[in-house]
Amino acid sequence: MKYVALFFIMIKIFYFFNYRIIHQYQENLMRYVEAEETDSGKFSFTGLYPSVILGFLLSDILFLAYCIFLMFNPVTKTPGILLLSIDTLHTAAVHYRIKGACYMDTNGYTYPTIWFRYLSFGATIYILFNLYENI
Repeated sequence: MKYVALFFIMIKIFYFFNYRIIHQYQENLMRYVEAEETDSGKFSFTGLYPSVILGFLLSDILFLAYCIFLMFNPVTKTPGILLLSIDTLHTAAVHYRIKGACYMDTNGYTYPTIWFRYLSFGATIYILFNLYENI
């Protein structure tokens, strides 16, 4: 159980340094799905390392399952709830384009602002390191 927290620490560090590529791929994927529904065009995913990004999206789903697992354990209930709410707030801020928590670049991609990215990364890493040390 201790090494699961270490795995997610490494995943969050990977995300922290590669957030632009990940957000670009996620938005391209959403645009592709919308284009398939309306048959208005296609988007290309070349040059964005899709297998690495899809692996990250799979690990993000595993992180969600890990947070839910932590929530059902009486000892780790609070860290599980905190991790889930931090990750949800981070995702919602970018998805709903909340002013002050995200910005849009010239190409139309939405990214979290620096202060919000550092805050959510620092809080997540702090909780995961405490889980790694104490469990």
